Amino acid sequence: MRTAIALVLLSACHVPGPTVAEPGLGLSARVVACEPLRYPAPRGDRPGFVRAASGIAALRGGWVIAQDDLAWIAVRRPDGALDAIPLPPGPDGGRVFEERLGNRDDKPDLEAAVALPDGRGLLFGSGSGPRRTSIAIVDPEASRARLVDATPLYDRLRARLDFAGSELNVEGAAVVGDAIWLFQRGNGAPRGGLEPVSAIAELPLDALLGYLEGGPPPPIRAARTVDLGREGAVPYGFTDAASDGARVWFLAGAEDSPDAVRDGPVRGARIGLVEGGRIVWGPVREADGAPSLRKLEALLVEGDRGWALTDADDPDRPSELCRLALQRG
Repeated sequence: MRTAIALVLLSACHVPGPTVAEPGLGLSARVVACEPLRYPAPRGDRPGFVRAASGIAALRGGWVIAQDDLAWIAVRRPDGALDAIPLPPGPDGGRVFEERLGNRDDKPDLEAAVALPDGRGLLFGSGSGPRRTSIAIVDPEASRARLVDATPLYDRLRARLDFAGSELNVEGAAVVGDAIWLFQRGNGAPRGGLEPVSAIAELPLDALLGYLEGGPPPPIRAARTVDLGREGAVPYGFTDAASDGARVWFLAGAEDSPDAVRDGPVRGARIGLVEGGRIVWGPVREADGAPSLRKLEALLVEGDRGWALTDADDPDRPSELCRLALQRG
């Protein structure tokens, strides 16, 4: 596969040098317009709006949206109407997770979404905590979703130091040929002599799908760490990825957070491309040309058009769907 990630052999406690992302001449994204995502009516304990949006994928029945602090999958139907599919509730019987409820550690923390060739979608937990190791299989046409405990797979990912570094935090995913790429966000805290890393891992798609139906965990076919640069002292980390059928795009954010589970102020946002062994990035700018400081957590790309979702880091504020104009030099 032309875009296959080079296999990295590592010793027990050694992370090899990263691929250094380069500025891409002419590569950029401009925020054209944003709209808050609100439901037409409340339902149960579901808020009246999409919040903490963290992943998006275009499926036959609409765009599915992961919300990292809710056990609800949002669906934006083809006519623009918003719907939601419930997931199993948490240990306290609720589907809303936040600090003021005292149950934040119980959330599934779904952070990445991909479309499968058969029309279904997969939403991946971050793996940043013991209850965050599930994968949701969703069919928006049937308004149905199920959650699969994927702890053995996340244990494998965590053991790959060239992928997980000091703290595992899966934030993006993309289907690329016969593989699925997972994107690790390097915003963890140093621990045990290890540093946080941003990275990409490649798994065989057929083996992953077989695992979700009861088979053995898929192998990690390859992994590589990536240096995405810094905004001042704050490193950039992957926040999502998407394939447009020809290229793999990604979002990266510089969030001044102390570890993989706590939030912080955003210092910068970047758009990027994985082009074989080369990784390039460009700025995300607002409509007036100013650098964007939005927390962009989800990406969908079709040709030269893109859409990104924001996470306001505030349970009382809706996420926004932002249309992007993409420029590739």
